[in-house]
Amino acid sequence: MKYKLRSLMAFVTVACVLLVIAIQIVAHQRRIQQWHTSFQTLYQDTQTRTLGPDLKAQLTSYPEMKTRDGGFIQINYGSGSETQDLAREFDYYWQLPDGTRSDGIRLTLDAERTKERLTAHVVHLRYEDHPLNNRIAQWIEKRLTSSEFVTVKHQTSKKPVPSINSAAHPVNSVARN
Repeated sequence: MKYKLRSLMAFVTVACVLLVIAIQIVAHQRRIQQWHTSFQTLYQDTQTRTLGPDLKAQLTSYPEMKTRDGGFIQINYGSGSETQDLAREFDYYWQLPDGTRSDGIRLTLDAERTKERLTAHVVHLRYEDHPLNNRIAQWIEKRLTSSEFVTVKHQTSKKPVPSINSAAHPVNSVARN
């Protein structure tokens, strides 16, 4: 009788441990699925997809972005590249009125995982520390943080941030309006 009772208790203990492990695996898979869905929602969001043209309009509203003869500087943006499964990178850059190229701002839509929860809407802004870039970064942050689920992290550098599309999109002429 004691042998059967011990065997039954061991079996129940092992079954409970396996059940707890299975529940944790299912919960983790559900969080991962929510993370993917949330990231795709941010990536497909209208504010993110139309950021390039809206950024161009914002830049052309700044008086310091006009050329000496009244035309506007040339503004380009990369269509976005996949850096990993849940990260998309966009590169925005422009030609300054003096003819030099600004490496502008690199925007990375990213998702971060922590033990407690998945933070899917993280936007990393990487840019050279320059008054114009700082203004643009603040404008982007204000625009993207209209949702309570978006977190913006700024990373500035004294040297220009290398552009992901610098060879593909050379800036060498001034666009006219």
